[in-house]
Amino acid sequence: MVSPRFFFVCRNFKEFGPTVETKEEEEGGTNELSEEEVRQRIEEYNAHVSENGMKLSSDGSYNGFIKVHLRLSRPVTVQAVDSPAPDEQTANQNARLCSEGNAEESTCSNTEKRTSFYLPCDCVKQLHISSLTTTREVIQGLLKMFTVVDNPCKFALYRQTHRDGQDLFQKLPLWERPLLLRLIAGPDTDTLSFVLKENETGEVEWHAFSVPELQNFWDS
Repeated sequence: MVSPRFFFVCRNFKEFGPTVETKEEEEGGTNELSEEEVRQRIEEYNAHVSENGMKLSSDGSYNGFIKVHLRLSRPVTVQAVDSPAPDEQTANQNARLCSEGNAEESTCSNTEKRTSFYLPCDCVKQLHISSLTTTREVIQGLLKMFTVVDNPCKFALYRQTHRDGQDLFQKLPLWERPLLLRLIAGPDTDTLSFVLKENETGEVEWHAFSVPELQNFWDS
């Protein structure tokens, strides 16, 4: 359930300073580190933080925390909190019908009422992930935290770096592993931070929008 304190509009994004956005995804993922490099970097990382350090597992993977800034300029769609809960048998039946694509639109919509609102400007969420967690899974996890039902394809995770007084944004591939990037960059957020934004591909992916959203585009 999304807290009512998130229900407000924030439209001014100029306060974040000058930015340069790289539209293209990286061609490939980040190079792997050897087991010794991972161990050494984790020790160095943990030496610079007082809490939320990284932990190495026996299988060679590791886990830790990343912070993601949500900078969305458009409203998101969430499940309405005032929807009456159906009985278990009805819920299971409707869920099966919706997943099979055999239910009428009204059947699916009756069990999942939706509403739209703006998320707060530069809201920061902390995620506990592993070295195997991909960009795609981070996006899906963030949407789930806010019960956002929009198509994940409408969003993209960017790496933000600073250079010559400018903020540089580069969209991460869906198979990239953010915790590896965090480990390589170290804990300093001025060196690297993560930002969730709309997926600006240059082409409008109309299939990712709901009917009410498309109607808003038409009426505007």
